[in-house]
Amino acid sequence: MVKRCVVCLKQDTRSATSSFHRFLVDKNLQQLWLTILNRLDLTYVSNHRVCDSHFDSSSFKINKNKNMLITKNSKRLKRGALPMNLALLLNLRSQHVLS
Repeated sequence: MVKRCVVCLKQDTRSATSSFHRFLVDKNLQQLWLTILNRLDLTYVSNHRVCDSHFDSSSFKINKNKNMLITKNSKRLKRGALPMNLALLLNLRSQHVLS
């Protein structure tokens, strides 16, 4: 099964440097992610992913363990990390500039 971001539809490929992250198990946090990402239309999220483009760089911890079978550094989300709504951020910034 190909991993694809539910927000921007970016696909995971072997050569990609992007990371793809599952929705959390906690139903309240799932709902919060869906609200932030403006994807309330999704009801069954266990197979859906969000790519790293929708998180701030401070949301990640980088695993640099050389003993891992994975050759590249793996990005893991920190506990409590929330995706960013880029449209909302841009709107807030433009309102701040205008005022």
